[in-house]
Amino acid sequence: MGQVIYLEPYLIAKEEEIRHYSLQVFPWSQIEEVKTTYFEPLTRFWTKQRRIMLDEATVRLLFEAFALGFKGQRLKLDQDRLVKQYQPTLDRMVERIISDFDLFRGLSSWKREAIEALFVKLTMCWFLKGSEFA
Repeated sequence: MGQVIYLEPYLIAKEEEIRHYSLQVFPWSQIEEVKTTYFEPLTRFWTKQRRIMLDEATVRLLFEAFALGFKGQRLKLDQDRLVKQYQPTLDRMVERIISDFDLFRGLSSWKREAIEALFVKLTMCWFLKGSEFA
């Protein structure tokens, strides 16, 4: 008689393997450049605690986007189709990280829009970087 094979443990292990490899190849040296170039003008007068929150959210967002791009490239799709398929996931990722870190609390609407626009742009850039590594 046949045996039941559960795929969930295999999928979890494969996901963990992809994330571990993404951690190894992630371009950590470029993070400081991103923070300085994009966020320093916006956060110059913020408190240190608020800047640290934004820095942590940025690093988390960039790594998550990179890992997702790395994972997505295994589907062997061209870049346009890959972006089209993962765009809703990337948008939800930006919303989730903004919400998790409560970044918009006490900010003007201009700064909210600026941070969200930067996050969306950086998410796409780092998603594509991750897809190039696969």
